[in-house]
Formats: sequence, C-alpha cells, structure tokens
Amino acid sequence: MKSPLCEVSIEALEDSVIITMPFDTFTAFYDRHSSWEKLGRLVAEHCFIKRERREFDFLRYNAAERFEAFKGERRDLLNRVPRHMIASHLGITPVSLSRLSAKKRVTKSID
Repeated sequence: MKSPLCEVSIEALEDSVIITMPFDTFTAFYDRHSSWEKLGRLVAEHCFIKRERREFDFLRYNAAERFEAFKGERRDLLNRVPRHMIASHLGITPVSLSRLSAKKRVTKSID
C-alpha cells in the first residue's frame, strides 16, 4: 500500500511526546493482529463522531453558546492556548471572542 501524503502540519504549543511510524508499517499491524484492526476502527469511529458533533454544533449553536460550551469542556485551555487559536476553533474572529469575553464579564458584574 502506498503511503498517503500529509497535507497538513502540526505545531506543538507545549512539550509533547510524538510517536511516528511509516504508514505501511502501521497498516501491516492490521493484517497481523486483529486487536490493531479493532483499535483502528474504534479510533476512526471516535474521530467521525467528534467531527459530526463539531459540525452539528456549528449549525445549531451561535458563537456565544459555542464559547460557553468550550469554557465548560476545555477550561484548562483558556490560559494555555493563544486567544486567536481559540477564536479560530470556535469559528469566530479574535475581536468577536474578546467581545464575548467582555460581555460575559459585564453580565457577571451586574448580577
């Protein structure tokens, strides 16, 4: 089987451990061990469900609701990831993210 070409790159924002292996070597595991094939299927299912949920969230929720969900699910990233990257993940501009953050602070101080 021919190795697929990688069309993206990933930049680590923190110290990371990266494990790599040639694609042909990885796919050979599927032929030799059924547990690897099952793991591959489970990972593919997980990625599919995660992507479907993300697309659904973009259709169903507005930017403010997506930001609130992000804060609830990934609060740990708020101080570790640059704001422009969080905005990109939410599908909004950094300016919009700043407005949402400021609006939330004003609302809390009024309550």
